[in-house]
Formats: sequence, C-alpha cells, structure tokens
Amino acid sequence: MNDKELQALLASLRIPPRDEETEEQTLQRALQALNSATPAERAPVSWTWRDWLWPSPVAWGAMSAVWLMVLVQHAADDSPASALANESQRTPIPHPSPLFARHDLQELLRQFNAEQTGR
Repeated sequence: MNDKELQALLASLRIPPRDEETEEQTLQRALQALNSATPAERAPVSWTWRDWLWPSPVAWGAMSAVWLMVLVQHAADDSPASALANESQRTPIPHPSPLFARHDLQELLRQFNAEQTGR
C-alpha cells in the first residue's frame, strides 16, 4: 500500500464536519414539538413497584427468599430443644500445647530411632 492509497483510506474514515445550521434547525423543531404538546399528549408519569425493582425482579425475589430461609433457620436454631442438642455437640476438644506437641514428637523420634537401631 503506497502513500496515496493510505491517505484515501484514512480520508474515508474521517468524520464529516458539523453542520451547525442543520443542528440548530433540528433543535428548534424538537423544542417546538415539546412546547406545543398538550398535557394529555405528554406521557403520564406512573411509578410501579416493578420500576423500583428494575434491574431484575426475579433476582430481588430470589434474594429475599434466601434471606427468609436464613432467618427461619436462625429462628429454629434458637429454640430450647435445639439449644440442648447443640450444647451436647459442643464438647471442647483438647488441643495440646506446643510444649507437649514437641515432647510427643521427640518421644516418637526416640522410638523410631530405637526401632531402627534394634533391627
């Protein structure tokens, strides 16, 4: 592609200059149409609940259903019978302190070394 072909291609991509007279006429016609419209011709403004839930009423409904299930589950967990059942399941699990864990590891290493040397 030579220079002249490239310039012709780029010239075809240029945006034409603005025609201010045509823009002004179009704007004036739009304003006249707006001002001449009677109140009955104008669209009435009516809001519905669907407008408030605009992005997706289904998504909002699903999210509220999930929250209701969570609240019902939470209310069921707070009942006295479930509190007793949960208390019996909450037995503390003893965790050895790091000092005992190190002692146990050293004891295991001694036993392992004793078995290896005993063979």
